[in-house]
Amino acid sequence: MNKYVKIVGSILAFGLTVTAIVYRKEIYKGAKNLFGFGIILSCNDNVLLVGDSTTNYNPGYAEMLQNTCVELKIKKLTKVGATTNWMLGQLKAELDKGSKYDAIVINGGVNDIYAGIPAAETIANLDSMYSLAAKSGAKLIAITPVASGLYTLYDAKKQAAHDSINSFIKKSSKVDHVADWYSILGGKTPDKKLYAPDGLHPDAQGHEALKNDLFKLFKP
Repeated sequence: MNKYVKIVGSILAFGLTVTAIVYRKEIYKGAKNLFGFGIILSCNDNVLLVGDSTTNYNPGYAEMLQNTCVELKIKKLTKVGATTNWMLGQLKAELDKGSKYDAIVINGGVNDIYAGIPAAETIANLDSMYSLAAKSGAKLIAITPVASGLYTLYDAKKQAAHDSINSFIKKSSKVDHVADWYSILGGKTPDKKLYAPDGLHPDAQGHEALKNDLFKLFKP
């Protein structure tokens, strides 16, 4: 009986050890996002932002960060209407030149949703960008696509795409920090006061809210 208990105990302990190894990184990621610790950026860092019109907007969250961290160096690879396929090409070309950044911020997906691009394709493009960022040695900050429930073309199919893309972003092991702009803006019930009249693009208050979330990553 004692020998049986010892064997079972050993198997159980081994199983718990394996489980701890498998889930340790996910638990740590969750704790980082929940409690706001983990990666720490400096106001002297060199940061690359890759995105669509919501990152292209000026003065937006990027410029607000720069006003708070006056020595922060920011470069944008952005375009109004940009899809994740365009963003992937731009990021690859930038890193192929040998450019180095302390952090890379990736914000894309909403234009894919409204262009009818399958969520699986968007996720594949995001994953490829995440791999490029990780390979470059930069810290990776992923921003969830803006909530679009106020937009006139919004429907259940668009929401399903949002859900798939957001789920992937939040679970990706390649991401150092998720800035959940989707939830900050209200998620499935967007806050009108954080949006421009078109119901798709965040206004100054919406950008300020994201800036405040990102600033938590910086050393005081």
